[in-house]
Amino acid sequence: MEPIGNGIDARTKLMASATEVWRAIMPPWQKFYEELSSKEVLSFLCEKSLIARTEMVREAQGETGVFFRQERLPFLTYPFEWSYSMFHDAAVKCLDLHESLFRQGYCLLDSHPWNFVFSGPVPLWVDVTSISAYDPQTARASLRQFGSFFLNPLWLLAHHQPVIARSLLTHTFQDLPTRKALEILPGGSGSPQRWPFRLAAKFADAQKSVSRTLREMVFDRQLARLDLNRSDDALRAIAMFRRQLAGLPRTVEKMQWTDYVQAGQEALTPAEIKHQKLDGARLANQKMGPLVAWLEKIRPECATLVDLACNKGLYAQTASMLGYQVAGIDIDEGAVESMYVFNRDHKLKVVSAINDCVAPLEACGMVTNPMPAFARRVQADCGLFLALIHHLYFGRYQMSFENISRLAAMLVKKYAVIEFVPPTDSYLAENYQSSPRFQAYDQAAFMAAIQRQFEIEATAASFPEGRTLWLLKEKTAAL
Repeated sequence: MEPIGNGIDARTKLMASATEVWRAIMPPWQKFYEELSSKEVLSFLCEKSLIARTEMVREAQGETGVFFRQERLPFLTYPFEWSYSMFHDAAVKCLDLHESLFRQGYCLLDSHPWNFVFSGPVPLWVDVTSISAYDPQTARASLRQFGSFFLNPLWLLAHHQPVIARSLLTHTFQDLPTRKALEILPGGSGSPQRWPFRLAAKFADAQKSVSRTLREMVFDRQLARLDLNRSDDALRAIAMFRRQLAGLPRTVEKMQWTDYVQAGQEALTPAEIKHQKLDGARLANQKMGPLVAWLEKIRPECATLVDLACNKGLYAQTASMLGYQVAGIDIDEGAVESMYVFNRDHKLKVVSAINDCVAPLEACGMVTNPMPAFARRVQADCGLFLALIHHLYFGRYQMSFENISRLAAMLVKKYAVIEFVPPTDSYLAENYQSSPRFQAYDQAAFMAAIQRQFEIEATAASFPEGRTLWLLKEKTAAL
């Protein structure tokens, strides 16, 4: 087993195997957590989908002691990769967990979003050793932390500040105080205005800022006045936070590809989802047909799949229906938000994330205990690179075919399905024909580069006409 985590929890030592996470309980805390387990508190929380499935055992990989065992999920996402609704759902789940523990005489030591993982579209709390006997001061500190780690970042996301919110969330120990959030929000002291609109805009924004400040002052005062020695006041604090969350508008940041229709196909139908089977018309699509056939063929060799630049997740959702454990990743905020809400509402087991697969935001952890990098967290047995290669070649990163091939090899363990869009494609001709890189963009050059990392297993025509799908097997996997 390998040690994981930041190593600062005095109650437990965190370790992991390829498929499981183990929390070795330190001797001073073993009796408490044994009693917690015997009272079936954890099993109750598991049944309510508040925490990850957790089992107490006496042995772990040959070591004896008291351990909590949990499944190690194949894909790990971090708070700065969550869409608005993902963050909001995790916040609601955190309050649900607080309330459930309060009612049973316990509380949380913290309200840290990094203690949540997403199992498909379901947020689950994993840090079971942050459950403690109820103490009013601990409960108050944890609830205040909820405000700075959940509520304030949600304010920024709800008020169209995703870049700032995500950048601030990359640091695992840095919260977002209310004063700083108010400075960042429109109308705050960090929002410069230009003449001649300065006076009118400043007056209007000042009203909003004062309103937010007064509301927050009232909220802080109300929280301070609550006597958390009384259970009804502790529950009243939870209700206050719920009202704050309910007052936030759901925001969808529409970007260039948010409304894109993948391969000319609409979302999965309720009948397809119910029966876990695509209808004949969808399978007749020139792109979907061979893709499904290939994914079914390699399924015995592959358990996990990542869909890069997944847009609203049609192919990720299809792979999930075929039995893969799936993650869908895109940089488009609106597309990922739509995908997550669709997956959640239809109970599709797809993990969603907002990030750039070429130059991703990374978590800022400790030098001595660094956080796993993006490439490690999303690496899968199979990767989909559909309608993506030309964007990597002509877009902001101006990637060579060799580097595109290297990127694909870094993110997959066995297979890749890659789509090549020819230079005659109308979109490329319209947008990139004047680029000095256009003449060097051809399928033969790409094939030569890709074959340094992969073997070509199969090819097929794609949709629209002229595009080509390749099923590739990584050479190291073929050995």
